[in-house]
Amino acid sequence: MRIIFILIIFISANLFALDMKIKSKQYNNTTVVKALIGNKVEFHKLVKLQKENHITNIKIKADDKLVLNMMLSKNISAKPMLKFKYKNIDANSLHVELKRVDSNIEKYTKKIQKVDRNIVLKPYLKLKNNPKKYKAKLKIIQKLYGDIILTEDGIEIIAPDRASWGGSIPVAVRSIIQAKSLTLFVQVEDVYDIRSNSINKTMEFVCKWLETPYSIVDNYIKIQMKHSGDIIVILEANDGKFYTAMKHIKVELAGEN
Repeated sequence: MRIIFILIIFISANLFALDMKIKSKQYNNTTVVKALIGNKVEFHKLVKLQKENHITNIKIKADDKLVLNMMLSKNISAKPMLKFKYKNIDANSLHVELKRVDSNIEKYTKKIQKVDRNIVLKPYLKLKNNPKKYKAKLKIIQKLYGDIILTEDGIEIIAPDRASWGGSIPVAVRSIIQAKSLTLFVQVEDVYDIRSNSINKTMEFVCKWLETPYSIVDNYIKIQMKHSGDIIVILEANDGKFYTAMKHIKVELAGEN
């Protein structure tokens, strides 16, 4: 009986264990990090696992300095890949801490690869002279930030116009604005309402980057969308202003895990 109990614990531990692959390259002024997070199970088992025990927080330190602090929901892809950049720090190792919804924490350490190459980070886009401004009306945004004025300016969303499958859609967000936080939402076109002759839209939180003193707003992650709809980004700037950007994606095959 004791042997069976130990075997169950061993199988359970391996089922929920993470397999993380992380690469980093340190250039003269910027460090680029790529990470692939996957569970050590087959993909069809991962679907249920990702729903019930998804990652809620990722923290990465370069030695003792926090360079990434990210909150996540189950609306990221089942095997999330993320990329980000941060300002150079004289550090040797990356220390990764992953927290699940059940409060279980897993830790990883990876050496930083240094490259003898001079790369100067250039701005991706300029701020407009007369950007569009409006009061936030969506309830989820008002609940998080209150009554705020959104400015459509300074954010670039890179994502496909069409996705053959909504379970793993690559999204990159860039900006030259000094940010306090960056939040990503999806607003999907859910069910057609015959009475109002319109399509009901459901808005959900996907993830949030809490910027650090070393952050560069150049983030990439794979998300999931149940139906066609919009990606909405809200950037809270260091000066207290709020900026936004939106991109529509046509989803051919529903991607709910």
